[in-house]
Amino acid sequence: MKNLTTNLKQMVKTTTLVLASSILFSSCASFLNGRYQRVEIKTDKGATVMVDSEKAKMKRGKYLLKRDGYPKTISIEKEGYQTQHETILPYKKSKLRYLNAALIPLNPYAAAGVTLLDNSSRVWNYNKSYNFPYIEVLDLAEKTNDLKEVLITDVIFNVDSSDNNVVYYKSYKDYINSNAYINEGIGEFTWDGTNKEGDKVIALSTNYTLLEKGFIDTSDAVFKDSYSNNYYLGVEVNNVNLIIVNNSKGSKTGGMFNLETNAKWTLYNFYGDSIHSLKIESSTGDIGYYVDRVHPNQLIVEGSFLSLKKGMKTFLNDVEVTAFLNKANDYKLEDNYDELLLADMMPNANNVTEAINSSITVKTKSGHGSGFVISSNGYIVTNYHVIRDTSDLSIVFNNGDTYAATLLRTNKKHDLALLKIEKNDLTALSISKSTNFNLASKVYAIGTPTATDLSNTVSSGIISSVRVTEDGKKLIQTDASINSGNSGGPIVNEEGVVIGVVSSKLNGIGLEGLAFGIPAYEIFEALNISLDSSHTAYYKNAQ
Repeated sequence: MKNLTTNLKQMVKTTTLVLASSILFSSCASFLNGRYQRVEIKTDKGATVMVDSEKAKMKRGKYLLKRDGYPKTISIEKEGYQTQHETILPYKKSKLRYLNAALIPLNPYAAAGVTLLDNSSRVWNYNKSYNFPYIEVLDLAEKTNDLKEVLITDVIFNVDSSDNNVVYYKSYKDYINSNAYINEGIGEFTWDGTNKEGDKVIALSTNYTLLEKGFIDTSDAVFKDSYSNNYYLGVEVNNVNLIIVNNSKGSKTGGMFNLETNAKWTLYNFYGDSIHSLKIESSTGDIGYYVDRVHPNQLIVEGSFLSLKKGMKTFLNDVEVTAFLNKANDYKLEDNYDELLLADMMPNANNVTEAINSSITVKTKSGHGSGFVISSNGYIVTNYHVIRDTSDLSIVFNNGDTYAATLLRTNKKHDLALLKIEKNDLTALSISKSTNFNLASKVYAIGTPTATDLSNTVSSGIISSVRVTEDGKKLIQTDASINSGNSGGPIVNEEGVVIGVVSSKLNGIGLEGLAFGIPAYEIFEALNISLDSSHTAYYKNAQ
């Protein structure tokens, strides 16, 4: 019994010594402050609160936040709406540290020192309560079949030193008291459009969001891309504001930042024509970072991605943009032309040799393509994508004669255009109205490949196949040699009759003999052209 009493006294003495040492060397706050702090986070009904991307545990209606000295990013989520980010910082020292005064009789110097200098994780508290009203901003919904695919192709930072700003707060208390340091003491903030690799990273990251929502098709289908199925996005950032808030001066580490961007978003069609633009201001919201000090340029790529992702969603949710994306509205973008009767058709080319002289080069300020004469009084057909830049539009014949051209009609869905020059007595090409094609039959492609001094180049091949695109249009496949500049030129049979219009070619290592043409019969409906009735018999029989 005596030994038991002695052992108990020794245990109490040891425990008391351990407790006293712990309190003396770690402070009352470190010792007595719990590992977790119960924090009230108020937001709208129906919203889910996430802490550092995880659903936080709750106790008696409050969230349990670990006292680790780090900032906590609060993400407020609501189905159908964009996630809202807020960040809270542990900037308050626990009042429990003042209990160290009770230790003064034991060791006044150590107790006072611990009270002043203790910066351990458990010393720091968050506010007891936060109110984050949820701002409902529509999220980007999943793509449906009636919408076009969308891809970001251009991210441009057109920002100079006068268009960006860094607002820096040395501590969260400075932030509360609006005690800011603007562009001071943190190094130069540079993002002037010269960082092309950074632009690519942001474009790739933002495109990943479109991929998740189904707006990007990753299949290997050849005919998936078309005017009816694809739009493109470009964004030009004109202003950037970066707000950096350091944690408390003595706390463990980290802080928060918020990047605001002012950007012009532009929607482009399949050919690169600007369809619609909007200026949109967006921001990351408060995002925590977890190192002692960061340079602004370390945050710019991540911040730009997060901010522009929000801006992109806002743009794509715009009522007008949504209407453009709807495939059913394509017809509204096309002009409704009255029927055009081409009466003066004679003379016509009767063979491939004569057809060469009726093929022309189409020149624009940005390049060249090919085309062909369809009436003796100067009507000419080519691709729309050849003449989408209508500046300095001209027609060059095989003999070098050049004429200014006027654009009369376009059809973007079928990639066709009708031009007119002031010239009579031309030899026109006959155009087949047949919807049937004889596979393996001989054909000739005429045009101006690669360079204008190669005008009226002829290559021969066969009709390899007839393909049907995703939007139901037919394409003639041929192994005739086709190169850049051939677009808009005629594909003719041995009688010199146009059976197709050169439109595209598959490019790549080892790819040869994969060129495609628009069937000639589509010229009539797409451009609302009709022929003189005296030539109907000939066109009906031409294949």
